Amino acid sequence: MTKDAGGLAGAGLYAIDGVLVVPAPAEIDDRALQALKTDVLAAVHAASARGVVIDVSRLEFLDTIMFAALADTARTLK
Repeated sequence: MTKDAGGLAGAGLYAIDGVLVVPAPAEIDDRALQALKTDVLAAVHAASARGVVIDVSRLEFLDTIMFAALADTARTLK
């Protein structure tokens, strides 16, 4: 079942069977990474998600710094 993740559908976040799906923006910088992290943490709390998938398929390039920031977001959720 797909549903809005705590009112954050406008940010592209949605939940499927309790798993939050987070599409990363196509253009990402430090500010966007911080906003993504904040949105994810708020949505996990609001939707009582039991898991998170960060969809990076729209990114043309993902360097080690961006990957580390996304991995840090995932670690924060544990």
